[in-house]
Amino acid sequence: MKIKTIFAAAVLCLSFCLCGSTAEAAESREEEFQKNYIQRLYHSEQGVDGSSANCIYAAQNGLLWIGSYTGLYSYDSSEFVSYEITDYAISVNAITQDPNGTIWVGTNGNGLYYYDGETFHPCPIDSKENMAYTIKELCVDAEGNLWAATKLGVFVVDTSAEEKKAVSAAEDLQEEIRDICILSNGEIALISRLGNLYFLDAERNLLKAEIPKLEEGVRVRCVADTETGDMYLGTNGKQILHLGADGEWKNTIETTGIESINQIYAIGEDLYWVCSDSGIGLMEKDVLTAMDYELNNSVESVCVDYQGNYWFSSSRQGVMQLYENYFSNLGEYLNYDQTVNSIEPYEDKLYIGSDSGLSCYRGKEPVTDDPLVKACENRRIRQIHADSDRNLWIVTYRMGLIKISPDGKITVLDSSNSGFTTNAMRCIYECRDGRFLVGSEEGAFVLHTDGKAERLVENSPINENRILSAAEDNEGRIYLGTDGDGIYVIENGQIVRRITMQEGLLSNVILKLRTGVNLDGMWVVTGAGVSFVDPEYQLSNVTGINYANSLDLVFLNEKEVAILAGNGFFRIKEEELLNDEIICMHYDKQLGLPVDFTANANNIVRDGILYMCGTDGIASLDLDKQPLQRDIRIYIKEIQGDQKKYFPADQNVTIDADTHRLNLDVRVLNYSRGEYDISFMLEGTDKKASRIDSSNQQVISYTNLRGGEYHYQYQVMEKRTDQVLAEESIHIKKEYHMWETPYVIFLVVILILSIIGLIIYLLLIHKDKEISERYSRKFRKEHEKEIEKLAFQDLETGLFNRNSYEQARNSVEMDKLYAVSTVSINHAEYLKNKYGMLYYGNILKKTARILQEHTGEKTQIYRLSDYIFCVWFEEPVKLENYILQIKEAFKELWTEEEEDASTLAVGAVYHDRLLQEEYESLVKACEEMRLLDQKHEEMKFIDRKINYMKLS
Repeated sequence: MKIKTIFAAAVLCLSFCLCGSTAEAAESREEEFQKNYIQRLYHSEQGVDGSSANCIYAAQNGLLWIGSYTGLYSYDSSEFVSYEITDYAISVNAITQDPNGTIWVGTNGNGLYYYDGETFHPCPIDSKENMAYTIKELCVDAEGNLWAATKLGVFVVDTSAEEKKAVSAAEDLQEEIRDICILSNGEIALISRLGNLYFLDAERNLLKAEIPKLEEGVRVRCVADTETGDMYLGTNGKQILHLGADGEWKNTIETTGIESINQIYAIGEDLYWVCSDSGIGLMEKDVLTAMDYELNNSVESVCVDYQGNYWFSSSRQGVMQLYENYFSNLGEYLNYDQTVNSIEPYEDKLYIGSDSGLSCYRGKEPVTDDPLVKACENRRIRQIHADSDRNLWIVTYRMGLIKISPDGKITVLDSSNSGFTTNAMRCIYECRDGRFLVGSEEGAFVLHTDGKAERLVENSPINENRILSAAEDNEGRIYLGTDGDGIYVIENGQIVRRITMQEGLLSNVILKLRTGVNLDGMWVVTGAGVSFVDPEYQLSNVTGINYANSLDLVFLNEKEVAILAGNGFFRIKEEELLNDEIICMHYDKQLGLPVDFTANANNIVRDGILYMCGTDGIASLDLDKQPLQRDIRIYIKEIQGDQKKYFPADQNVTIDADTHRLNLDVRVLNYSRGEYDISFMLEGTDKKASRIDSSNQQVISYTNLRGGEYHYQYQVMEKRTDQVLAEESIHIKKEYHMWETPYVIFLVVILILSIIGLIIYLLLIHKDKEISERYSRKFRKEHEKEIEKLAFQDLETGLFNRNSYEQARNSVEMDKLYAVSTVSINHAEYLKNKYGMLYYGNILKKTARILQEHTGEKTQIYRLSDYIFCVWFEEPVKLENYILQIKEAFKELWTEEEEDASTLAVGAVYHDRLLQEEYESLVKACEEMRLLDQKHEEMKFIDRKINYMKLS
């Protein structure tokens, strides 16, 4: 099963949605920032030493620079880095950047410095007075000139000059300058510590301007330009002066809650952030509103990063980030932090139900005198529902139902006046025929249009169950969700079906029932997951989403639904919910979801706004707003070879040949919350790309790289879809050692090949010699074996000879010997002499064959002499049969008429019959028997010869 989740705004970027209300008037920008923006505070715990930030500046490459009492810092969205401008810590008052990308730093008494990306260099100031070295503010004009407001007037630096030097821009001006501003007409506006306003024209002529008279002790302290050429002057009091392009006074803006203005910063048409000692204000069309933010003391400056997030600096509280969110934190806006069970906008009010009662708001203000609020005081509210006739129903846990009609009439329906048997109500559902289903602690009721209630099913197990949810399907059947007993389906007042875990439900506790819109059936929400029941009661489970502890399913429109779960908010098309592979939007706390959802709460959509109940407040979402995509940048922080730092120019860097370790510190500049992966690969040494989570950004190291060219590929990828959101490539060239140059490598290769050739030649010679010797040894060994074989084998018969017999007799094991036999060919000499050796040799071979054919496998046959054989039996044998068989087989060699037919003489003895363990005694016994047999056969031979001679 595959899960794909597409995070809105490329996941990594926070999205922008305005939270609407039922009120006809559009919300103000102040409401927009309060509802739809999230604040995040950075101080000493995150790395800003001393929790002081005198100024903050967003550089062209996306890096943030912070100046504080303890020095200079940069922030790359993952860590704060401290810089040593000098050998000791110096206070930084101002930061800016010229068109060449050089960072300029104004210090508190230590002068002016510029940073070329590698080193801080002091910029000489053409003055002998120490006051000129206290820089109050910096800015750059259209020509790239740097303007510095100091305690001794204003100085200017030509940033394009090779030798940089700050010279006085107005010799006559010796006052301390607090603020400086480049106007749209090219003139320079200056504010002195005494509250005077000066202008420098293109020829650097100084003009003092008249400003409206202010109260005693109130002076101007900052200036801001507008696109129309007008100016705003902030004071150390509670006023902001609005001057026209001609310098004439137009308006005095009285502030409330904002005092002692430090900066006025334009963020849109007629829209400005106002930083002050008492907090942050938002000025829109000359109306200033104090914002309720954590940063509320000594706010010095503001800037906007490349993704559109706002950053504020406070010399006492650190740095605060303000970024747009996909969800509106309605609870924070209303200052409501209780666990919410239900919410409903009604008329021009917003009603919120909790365990402690009912709350009502008109806009941002609570309505404490609302009659419903008073009626539900200290009562647990389970549901608030506005029906199709614009009646508002309040479902309470102990007071029954409370209804208020559009004319303001309040009606209470409980066990005393309506037919209910209990006042502990759980839910209400409006049917298509105008009736209401009411779930309670004691089953389900039907509430008729006349205000009378009755049991949905009389004498039913339903009445013993707590009903958590009720709904009507497209065919008019009623579904009831119980707290542990599954689902009951009612038709025509009768139970027609009960669906439990045995039928496939994920749990028998039914939190919500929602009638399908694009799919005909009923959606079932349990804590264990979401299921779908079709009209034939076949169940399917939603498995393509990685949700945990599902709590609710809400229809956002005709096509989309939202699943609210313990791990966030999932937005998907209804018809895709049952797919194995699902594409959806998923938001959690990290991506701006401001609340944890309340279990078994009533989340609703009204007028295109989704209201979500949280355990610590309320979140809302404008469903018509589309997410805004934000860019993501990659920042090459540092490339280091051993102890030497390299600064790539145009993404190219050359490192020394002796470099052992190469460290690549590349970061993702993403100030908006989000999940993503990082893929990196050094082409030329890595076989494939490595991938890590964005939270594990780290320095990547390579060691012992050979001389040559490499390409470092660095990509930011969406975690689940692998979409490339940003990428960077660095060309790295490592210089060659002398032995790594192509010419030397060529010579070395030739030398190596020559050596290899010589080694192969010598090896072949050696191998040939070794083969010859091996075959010679083999031949000798085989020859020796043949000789040895001849020494122990009778060549004429193939049997073992006398040598073999003598060797075996010396080592014979008597317990393995079963019997011994000796066999001889009678009158062998006679046959040899009469017929010759060839004839006699055939008789020997036939005799050997007869002996072999009539003995078993474990029998040894030896030729002891010319005509005598010895047989050893190591397995049982009947010697009588054996003797008879070999004699008969030997007789078959001769014809009956043949007068010279020979016979065999045989002697045989069983080993155990003699009870002897000496082999010699066995042989002696055998020989005695054989000699007797031989004499007997000799007598018969002589008789046969005599008879033959008589007959002839």
